[in-house]
Amino acid sequence: MVTKEFAEAATEINKILSYLPTEYVKKIPIKLRKFFEDVESKEYIPNIDPYKQLDKQDLKPKTQTLLTIIYRNYWCTEQERAELDKILIKNDKKYEKELREKYNPDDIFKNKQKILTTIQDTNLSIEIRKENFIIRLINYIKELFNRMQT
Repeated sequence: MVTKEFAEAATEINKILSYLPTEYVKKIPIKLRKFFEDVESKEYIPNIDPYKQLDKQDLKPKTQTLLTIIYRNYWCTEQERAELDKILIKNDKKYEKELREKYNPDDIFKNKQKILTTIQDTNLSIEIRKENFIIRLINYIKELFNRMQT
């Protein structure tokens, strides 16, 4: 099952490939090109300007990822591939660090402790009222009686 996001990205990829010289398109395996054609969205109309550079286009993140993979696997030289791999590894480590900072379990527990301390500092007094069973029964019967009258 192909997601809507992937289908729209495939549509953008096909549009971009239509603007490229055939020497670049031929480097991509026929099966992959056919796959993009099969899964593309029929409703989505990509906004690709052939006169703008790709980095200036408003491409979907999934499209950017797919283009990076296509570039790395089919269009790069060995040296370019090595440099791209370094950049991708660096970006991946940066992303992992951001996630670790954002979802660090130690910080979550620290925040919980701060909230508990704040609640204790405010000295909120909660009145706990316990009623006798007979009083609760009488109040319940009164409430039923009042509902029947209205």
